[in-house]
Amino acid sequence: MLFPPKPFQALCAAYASWYLWDFTSPFRGGWKVSWFRRLKWYQYCASYNSFKCIKEDLPALKAASSSGPLMFGCHPHGVMCASVFHTFGFDHSESIQSCLPNVTFRVMTIKATFFVPLWREFTQCLGFIDASRSSASEAFKKGHSVAIVPGGAAEALLGEHNSPALILNKRKGFCKLAIQSEIEGLVPCFSFGENEMFDHISTKSPIVNIPRKIMKNVAGVTMPLLYNIVPKRRPLRMVVGKPILLKDLEKTTEDEKIVELHTLYVEELKALYNRHKDDMGYGELNIVQ
Repeated sequence: MLFPPKPFQALCAAYASWYLWDFTSPFRGGWKVSWFRRLKWYQYCASYNSFKCIKEDLPALKAASSSGPLMFGCHPHGVMCASVFHTFGFDHSESIQSCLPNVTFRVMTIKATFFVPLWREFTQCLGFIDASRSSASEAFKKGHSVAIVPGGAAEALLGEHNSPALILNKRKGFCKLAIQSEIEGLVPCFSFGENEMFDHISTKSPIVNIPRKIMKNVAGVTMPLLYNIVPKRRPLRMVVGKPILLKDLEKTTEDEKIVELHTLYVEELKALYNRHKDDMGYGELNIVQ
């Protein structure tokens, strides 16, 4: 058989047409499919790691979300961002959607995601959008709340167990985006157990690091070297903190507000971590960059 059967050709042509028609959606605020986010399968996935979402101040979250969009900063990145999927992408009993049913969530991820056929549709059904300023701005304009992982691909390579290392000091762009978008507030979130799902092979060899750095710069993503491919069954806890309301900022100029918001955010994230680290068996939090 020289050519695929005609039904397959028709299916490919239909998907290609859809792909081209929908190509810009993840860069313009995205879309989601509510019933897809509620599939029972995601509850089973949550039970694999006994996932729990801990809301430190749910009344404050409800009050802030009713006044305007929120930005949720999630740490650490880890290999899979499993807690981000469970908290903001899926809609099951432990997700934040169950507590904030009237909030529409968008999750920012790398642009490369939306060039992979079928995977792009899967992530869009869950509400994922491109991790760009323009896409997030469109989402905020539509009244959606957005989850972002400020540490990005570089943080995924760290993966320390029980004493997590974050890339945060030099990451102020998300604070600038929050202020320029005039959203209601910024919410710190920390995932205990994210790094413990995988064991990293630690190496400083340029044979490994140089190609990995090139891949990160070109594609915006890189994979750490792992001992295990299947994630370990470790307890996974996403702690969602109290919103930092932008209307409470004291500075006047935009640059001053960015610095103030970033400082408050780092302080709140550290305080949140310290309140839960003993219960989770964690050591000190390290902000390395």
